[in-house]
Amino acid sequence: MIPLLIGIVLAACLFAALLWSIYRAVTLIGTPRVVHAFLAISTLIVVCAVTWDLHAMMLSGGITCTLTAVIALWLERRWSKLLPLVQLLLGLGATYAGYALLAGPSLPAPPVL
Repeated sequence: MIPLLIGIVLAACLFAALLWSIYRAVTLIGTPRVVHAFLAISTLIVVCAVTWDLHAMMLSGGITCTLTAVIALWLERRWSKLLPLVQLLLGLGATYAGYALLAGPSLPAPPVL
């Protein structure tokens, strides 16, 4: 029951961060608008890649999401830094998972005794 609730909370945080990026992409002008638009798109790419089990897309989307989230963190002020932080964590996790799934096992299996 607890893992299910944790998953629901994480999904709600990610959905709120996605909506915030879309809102900021619509209401701002200039560089922050472009950054938040790319952040929203890369978040959707990562979510679709995880859903469809596409490892290369997960890796590239994770890298893009991580880089744009760092820029968005730099551009945001005060409490609104929390939502790009959620997307930064998503990007880091997707990058790690995409790389691990593409690379395969790096060490041979231990011998059976």
